[in-house]
Amino acid sequence: MIQKLLIQKIIQIVIKQITKQFKFNKMQKYVLEENELDKQMAVVQKTLNKYGKTLEDLEKDVAILKNNSHPPIFKSETLKNIKKELKDLKGQVTALGDIVSRKSF
Repeated sequence: MIQKLLIQKIIQIVIKQITKQFKFNKMQKYVLEENELDKQMAVVQKTLNKYGKTLEDLEKDVAILKNNSHPPIFKSETLKNIKKELKDLKGQVTALGDIVSRKSF
């Protein structure tokens, strides 16, 4: 019984000396207590969660838009032709305007 108590006391003293020598108390304090990096990480996680929610909302909006949209009315080649025709019509209208302005009524 006395030997057991003596051994426990010796072990406690040895552990205390080892923790002093290797500065385990400082490491334990760093690991267990909140420090500046923990605070910064909490802010980053909060921001990340906010952006994740925003991304989910945007994905829902895109899904709604895709659901409500229709396919293009015409192809890009048709659009080019329409623009060309409008340009030609603009030129013709301008030419007619010049002719009309030169004639006197």
